[in-house]
Amino acid sequence: MDLVTVILFLVLYYIRPQEWSSAFSAIHFVQIVLLVAISTLFTRSRSLGLADLFQTPHDWMIFGFWLWLVMSAPSPWSAFKDYLNLYIFYIVVVQTLYSVPRMILFVGWWTYLVVFISLLALASQWGIDPLGSADLTQGPMQGRLSLNLSIFNNPNALGHSAVPAIPMLFFYCIWRRPIISRLLGTALLSIPIYCIYLTQSKGSFLSGGVTIVATALFGRPKTFQIIVIVAVLMFGSSAVYMLLFVLFLLYSFALQPLRAFSQWHAWMARPVTSVAFLVFFTALLGHMWVGMRDVLLDYARPAALRQVLLFASAFGLLGLGVWLLWILLRLQG
Repeated sequence: MDLVTVILFLVLYYIRPQEWSSAFSAIHFVQIVLLVAISTLFTRSRSLGLADLFQTPHDWMIFGFWLWLVMSAPSPWSAFKDYLNLYIFYIVVVQTLYSVPRMILFVGWWTYLVVFISLLALASQWGIDPLGSADLTQGPMQGRLSLNLSIFNNPNALGHSAVPAIPMLFFYCIWRRPIISRLLGTALLSIPIYCIYLTQSKGSFLSGGVTIVATALFGRPKTFQIIVIVAVLMFGSSAVYMLLFVLFLLYSFALQPLRAFSQWHAWMARPVTSVAFLVFFTALLGHMWVGMRDVLLDYARPAALRQVLLFASAFGLLGLGVWLLWILLRLQG
């Protein structure tokens, strides 16, 4: 019964029935379920004592953090009332999920609730909109996908809430699963990913990208993991490389200016110089794409025009990269 109440609490937290209809607004669903969950901890066969509340360093850290929130607030009593439910919920969840099968079942419900919320937000763009989310998206949020529930009513909140579904769906439906489960998991993965994309949230893009890389690396051969990590680190350090490369060019040209075409050609024909320029231009084009994409996502309206401009920008930068590569290869010939 304790596990049922914790899962029910999670369902109510995401679905929030009190916000769907005014008929439910006076019913405190979460508080009722939380009281039932607390009572089940004392009536189940597995006993609960004070020592059970402080079994790990994490338990002490959460208690210390909660105590600090209360004591440092301008009104400790008000803060105590505000944060007590959160601390109690932590205790209930920790004491309920005491085995791996219980944890797996809880995370499974969490996964599919996130997928449902993502699908509900997407459906608002397809005419299925029981919450009036389309007006919120097209109005105050200027085309950035939102869901008209209090914890998802802005693009950043919705995008970040959808990110955890990516690794959870991978482990639940794809990793070491039968082919049917993998196909289903892949289809379900498209829902939160597309939802994140439509929120146009830069933070969600970043966290989602990191999550996808980390998920893709899980269980892979060490060589593959190292290659991908090095590639990610190289992209992250590309700005530093570009700065050092420009400083090196300025220093070299100041010491030994290249005045004739033959000197320029001979210098660029060196393999080391060509590789250095190739890395520089690759990083430059990557940063150009990120900058142009962010500007278009923020300011290009309507959505159809934004998609066209994004495609044209990507195609143009790719063509420019191919042209630069062709020039460098000709120098080597």
